[in-house]
Amino acid sequence: VLAGACLAVSLGASLAVIGPYFIAAEGGPAPLARLLELVSVWLLALGLVFGLTVLLLGQCGLGAGAVVLALAGGALLGSGYWRATVPQADQTANLRVLFFNTQSADSAMSDRIVAAAIAEAPDIAVFVEATGMGRALPQLRDAFVFVSPCPDEACEILVAANRAPERFWRLSLNPIWEDRYGVIEHAPGQFLGMSHLVKPWFSGVAGPELERLAAQYNWLPESAVVVGDFNMPPWSTPMRRLLHDTGFRAQRGALGTWPAGAGPFALPIDQILTRGDVSVVSLRPFGEGLGSNHLGFVAELSVPGLPP
Repeated sequence: VLAGACLAVSLGASLAVIGPYFIAAEGGPAPLARLLELVSVWLLALGLVFGLTVLLLGQCGLGAGAVVLALAGGALLGSGYWRATVPQADQTANLRVLFFNTQSADSAMSDRIVAAAIAEAPDIAVFVEATGMGRALPQLRDAFVFVSPCPDEACEILVAANRAPERFWRLSLNPIWEDRYGVIEHAPGQFLGMSHLVKPWFSGVAGPELERLAAQYNWLPESAVVVGDFNMPPWSTPMRRLLHDTGFRAQRGALGTWPAGAGPFALPIDQILTRGDVSVVSLRPFGEGLGSNHLGFVAELSVPGLPP
């Protein structure tokens, strides 16, 4: 009985990883598939552990089959992740970017967030869900040459830069949440995109939003960088499709950012993507204890052609 129960858990967990890999990003069972993809790494571990337990209980044939299925799921997931990511580069950094989902409806935390961000001395700082950051705008303006306009009632994206940009703009990718995509041309021909996407299981909204985002990414020059809260890890089907369609790549072994207190179990849903000859040299966490259930990051980048 125990072996049978362990076998059922192992097979169920492994199939919950393999199945969503072949389910389209939109329609039908897609919302459930996207939710399962969020925790697919942990489901794989569950499938493998319970498969090995079946083996230890003496059911060699069934246990071996369960272990093989879990390993097959791991190979499938790992191969997709490998193609969607690149390792950090051993190069000289010349651009520092900070990204943080502040979740700052509580404006009392905004001063601490800005002080911590300034201490990191970024060239560009990007905050999303920044509605509560209004009270800290004077502090940002004292520290940076450029701070984007931030209406108190609708500040989804807030950007600060240490040089006056060539241009900056925001636009909406879905009809429900406005102005959650932005671009800054921080030096001639050098672009940084930023976004905050809906959750991928919001069927009917997430799919069209990703199509519009892909079009925006493909408008950017060949060498570019984008940051964002994508609400999905690099191994998820919609994220892999976005990367495939645009040529961007996520960072291999990226930081787990959500939920902030989950330590090694946190998921890398806040990401930096690069394309062309732009490379990430280092990546470190930002934002612990600053009131958000996300961690942000500080990325050191190598950007060829960037003016000193």
